[in-house]
Amino acid sequence: MKKYILIVLIPSFLFANYMFGQHIGIGTTNPLHELDVRGTTSVQYLYPSFGNDTLYKFLRIGEGGNYWGGLMYNVSSATYGPGDNMAFFTYGNRDLALRAGNGDIILHPTGNGDVLLQPRRNGKVGIGTATPNFELDVRGTSAIQYLYPSFGNDTIYKFLRIGTPDEYWAGIMYNVSSPSYGEGDNLSIFTYGSRDITMRAGNGNIVLHPTGNGNVGIGTGTPDFKLDVNGGIRAKEVLVESGWSDHVFLPEYKLNSLETEATFIEQNGHLSGFDSEAAMEGMINVEDVTNKQQVKIEEMMLHMIQLNEEIKALKAKVEELEK
Repeated sequence: MKKYILIVLIPSFLFANYMFGQHIGIGTTNPLHELDVRGTTSVQYLYPSFGNDTLYKFLRIGEGGNYWGGLMYNVSSATYGPGDNMAFFTYGNRDLALRAGNGDIILHPTGNGDVLLQPRRNGKVGIGTATPNFELDVRGTSAIQYLYPSFGNDTIYKFLRIGTPDEYWAGIMYNVSSPSYGEGDNLSIFTYGSRDITMRAGNGNIVLHPTGNGNVGIGTGTPDFKLDVNGGIRAKEVLVESGWSDHVFLPEYKLNSLETEATFIEQNGHLSGFDSEAAMEGMINVEDVTNKQQVKIEEMMLHMIQLNEEIKALKAKVEELEK
């Protein structure tokens, strides 16, 4: 059997540089670092040497004694995430910026993965701004599918506040069971202090549209009607959709005599055609009562016309007797 000897030739300058602590340059004859690559580097796997296999493994971006940032596989350190996660980090007070040219910046966890933005101490996250003023400062449009409030708990209410950490203005709440914000299992918009809640539409309408059997309550948490107001209403004009009572003037309408009306009132204590005060139970139907009152007005007009005719006939007789 033939035997072969593999001889690997290493350029002498590389060996010498490595042995004597000098620099190796690829694409440059003036290397500034232990390995100085000027050009494209193709790497299949990158295995960091800092750290250990039980806490974290990381590499630093920067130079000896002056580190700017780093790339880490976090095994179990709570400082850099929940563990078994990838982390980008910086040193000192440096920001961590993701900047795309004309493209997008996409944070897209697949499966059950999460994206964690965890600035330490007083750090902030800015989207659309390089100078964020809050923990998450978004300057632009936000598209959100679901909004889950973190204040409160799952047994009373879950809510988020509108305002700053030092001054709350208002909030949005899913009220689980608190009677202070509804009957429970309801959505609530609330304010702090004496602030009003205002709904203002441009040229459109403000629509309160409960579907199904839902109602709108003002001054009450248990509305029984489509609009249930527990308190006063001030309006310059109220339009009630209703029929009218002109059938009283039709020839076939049977007009009760005043004697019949007087007998009914004496026996029942209220006008004919109306419920008693006790039967109304402190509530009236405006449409129904308005129509019934109109009937009585028109009936009184007919009685007045009849009386006027009788008075004119009596005057004629008196004049005839005086001749």
